Amino acid sequence: AKWTNEEIQLALFQVTSSTMGLREASRAYGVPVSTLKRHLDKQNKFAIGKRQLGRPTIFTTEMEDEFAHHILQMESMCFGYTRKSCMQLAYEFAERNGLQHPFNQEKKSAGNDWLRLFLRRHPDITIRQPEPTSVDWGLLHKHFFV
Repeated sequence: AKWTNEEIQLALFQVTSSTMGLREASRAYGVPVSTLKRHLDKQNKFAIGKRQLGRPTIFTTEMEDEFAHHILQMESMCFGYTRKSCMQLAYEFAERNGLQHPFNQEKKSAGNDWLRLFLRRHPDITIRQPEPTSVDWGLLHKHFFV
């Protein structure tokens, strides 16, 4: 795009304050008429003037942070998630929150692509095969390493 967020906001202000018409503001600020119209009709899915690349995420930022926090909390208690269990947990989380999602209904699981992108957004999470851990090891580990 050859226009900035400020140009969109200025053009929208000119149109909403009846200082300029839609086409006139489009020419003056170099923003396409269709873009201005979409923002005026409030059909833009993001904040006014904000552009976001890529597909939208299934969960909101807050929900995804809560999901990531749960996984990290379980990891700290020596209960890690496998790839499969993490994807199933994501499916359940979406279902319980009543979200529309493209997850697999038959397998009741999120997809590999979703997990890959989720882990990219949250690099502090490690998904690995959980191994049995003795209580003594956990207490010793907590005492020396925390």
